[in-house]
Order: sequence, then C-alpha cells, then structure tokens
Amino acid sequence: MAQEATQVSLVQSGVGVALVPSVRALAARGVVFRPVEGLPASATIAMASRVEGRNAAAARFRELALAALSAPRPRARRLA
Repeated sequence: MAQEATQVSLVQSGVGVALVPSVRALAARGVVFRPVEGLPASATIAMASRVEGRNAAAARFRELALAALSAPRPRARRLA
C-alpha cells in the first residue's frame, strides 16, 4: 500500500503516471484513475511461511488461499 501511495503522490506532483492495482485506487486531489482494458493482467505471487511453524491459523490461511487460487475466478468488472 505504501508503494502505491508514493506512486500516486508522484502523479499528484506532476512527475508522471503510474500503474496501480485497481483495488488500490486512492483518493488524491487532481488525480484520476482510469481502468486499463484489453490487456491480459496477471501477477506472480508467493506465499511465505516459517519452516518449523505449527501455527493452526497460518495453516488454515494457507489452505484457504490455495483453495481460492484453484477456484474459478469471476469475470473482471469495468471501473467507472
């Protein structure tokens, strides 16, 4: 979140433009967010956990995250 806020601040200052995740659209005076359409958007992510960890909550989170990744994804909606 801090990186996106920095990018938006630079845009607000007139330094340039930025590509930010649509879920991270931050309110900033003088900055407008427009959807980027027609491009395949994807990101590679990784999950990190302690090797010796036996935390039940962390294990459950891992199960839910992996299940969510294997579930069919809803169609993206256009931002207005």
